[in-house]
Amino acid sequence: MINIKSRYWTLASTALALLTHPVCAQNAANKTAAAEHFSISAAANYSRVEHATNKSKGGGYEANLGYSINSNWSIELGYLDALDKTSTEPDYDSGSLYGNGYQLKGAMLTVLGKAAMAEGELYYRAGILRAEINATTFYNGEPQGFTCHNGLISEYEVTWDDIEYNFFKCEASAKKNVALFGLGYKYNISDSWFLSTEVRRIFARSGFNVDNVSVGIGYRF
Repeated sequence: MINIKSRYWTLASTALALLTHPVCAQNAANKTAAAEHFSISAAANYSRVEHATNKSKGGGYEANLGYSINSNWSIELGYLDALDKTSTEPDYDSGSLYGNGYQLKGAMLTVLGKAAMAEGELYYRAGILRAEINATTFYNGEPQGFTCHNGLISEYEVTWDDIEYNFFKCEASAKKNVALFGLGYKYNISDSWFLSTEVRRIFARSGFNVDNVSVGIGYRF
């Protein structure tokens, strides 16, 4: 019986020594720190198309999974549904002849440069969005700076209230990699939870840019 107790005491002492050994303690701390480097976030956003003729605007959403490399740099993989504005065909009984439309969504991979603040962090974002883009634009003649690149053109000739209207519709779709840049701030609610707000510019296609503003919440783990 004494030998058995002695063996258990020896095993317990050995395990305690290993756990409190500096190398093991450091490894455990590293694992804990690594776990805290991950984050998830979700946000609602609002976008506006900047274009000579099509100035569609509307809401959307996004979700991100992030990894903090160190106190200065992070990477994020996410999905952005920036804008889903449906076009409307000419309705001559209403006060508007037509409505432009624009849809922009896709997966994004971005890098964040960060600077610690008193209650959070200021950051800038740069990355690539694998965008699915659909744009419907009505225009009269050829407005300066706009051509229907690889799009389907339809011509309209209508008379409304004894006034003759001649205009075109450009429908263009594309799947392409586009650049995006942003500037944002994360406010720490607690050690794990944070609020975020960001403004960004998406360089969608020739003649089109999209300005995007988002407000969201995230969790570090």
